[in-house]
Amino acid sequence: MRSRKLNPCLASKWRTGLFSNVGDLLRTWQSFDWRVAIGIFAAYFVIDAMYVYYTYMVTERRPLAAANISFVMHFMLAAGVLSYTHNPLYILPLSAGSWAGTYWFTWLSLRRRSAS
Repeated sequence: MRSRKLNPCLASKWRTGLFSNVGDLLRTWQSFDWRVAIGIFAAYFVIDAMYVYYTYMVTERRPLAAANISFVMHFMLAAGVLSYTHNPLYILPLSAGSWAGTYWFTWLSLRRRSAS
């Protein structure tokens, strides 16, 4: 069976699964920087909260606010894509930040609604 061509940066990590051997996994963890992970978490927390607020502004029919939020949100996403580090472990704080941003903003909206 002929294998598909992979991105050269990820080829060593994606041979037969996520990692082909323990050595690949250890090298990946050694290159993992917790400061970068915290930055990714924070960025995606903010981006996801902005996405929830963007959706709210659209449903409230506030086009200028929605457009401004959309601009900033997509600018942040583009900057993130351009600076990826080729380490698949950074997907974990990205996903966690996205989830936490949505949960926090939705919870805050429900809290404000129940206080009214």
